[in-house]
Amino acid sequence: MIYMAENKPYIFIKNLANHQVIDRPRKSSLPLPTENQLKSTEIMLGRKEGKEGKRQLISIDFLSYFNQKTRKSFKPTKDKIDLVEKRLAEGYTIEQLKKAVDNFVQDTWEGRRDHMDLIYCIGKQKGKPDNLEKWLNAKAQERKMNPL
Repeated sequence: MIYMAENKPYIFIKNLANHQVIDRPRKSSLPLPTENQLKSTEIMLGRKEGKEGKRQLISIDFLSYFNQKTRKSFKPTKDKIDLVEKRLAEGYTIEQLKKAVDNFVQDTWEGRRDHMDLIYCIGKQKGKPDNLEKWLNAKAQERKMNPL
């Protein structure tokens, strides 16, 4: 599972000892996931299997990337995972989503700090332009305006 601790993403393999022989076991220096993080991941991953489960893991990984770049610690809720999965199902790649995040966090808008949510980065809001398209094309539009 991917989890956040001290505002950094970590990976935890729950049953590692079942699949790996450790000759000199010792206590890890890395922070462990909390019980709540373990339970919420088990619940989410138990929902889907196969191709959908893989897409869900990719979505959780993307959310860790988003948290790292925005310095936030959003939990991988059903709504957030569904939003990422929806954009992937529409044909966008994980690389495109990450590029949108990179452009999103570089935005110099004065109110950006108050609007560092996933919906403002890759979501669609009723009656407004597609945010994902906006951030995917942000650098290209900036170069057109300042062709240096």
